[in-house]
Amino acid sequence: MLKNKSFYLLFLFMVTFCLAATEVPSINDMMSIEDQRRTGVLRLKQNQKMQLAKWLVAHGFYDRHEKVVPKAPPLYVKRNIGTEMTLSDDSEWQIAPEDVKIAKDWKDNPKVRVEKTGNPVYPYKIYNLEIKGNEYVKARFPFT
Repeated sequence: MLKNKSFYLLFLFMVTFCLAATEVPSINDMMSIEDQRRTGVLRLKQNQKMQLAKWLVAHGFYDRHEKVVPKAPPLYVKRNIGTEMTLSDDSEWQIAPEDVKIAKDWKDNPKVRVEKTGNPVYPYKIYNLEIKGNEYVKARFPFT
């Protein structure tokens, strides 16, 4: 009789362990609220979200160790004297001489995006997001 109880307890432990190991993360762990809104997932019922999460895990579209990283707030120009710029994250940039006139024309602390380039002298581009087209200035960071 004791042998059967031990076997039963061992069986329960193994089942519990297996269920815990196969626990599917929430869709909120997989996608930001903004991505859910953009893709329509936010409008799904809770059981539909759970089924979608299971499907994503089962088909290898989600790594359990991967975490959603919230987007950083947009940057904007805090100070601009043409030859130098300070962005809202307090990073300081030296503007390429040929782009100083462009930088001086930027008005009212525009929102910007910084991208890395392959240029060894000015390895970054600062894009003005409030001007139609892809207007940018070449820049160095940190300012020296």
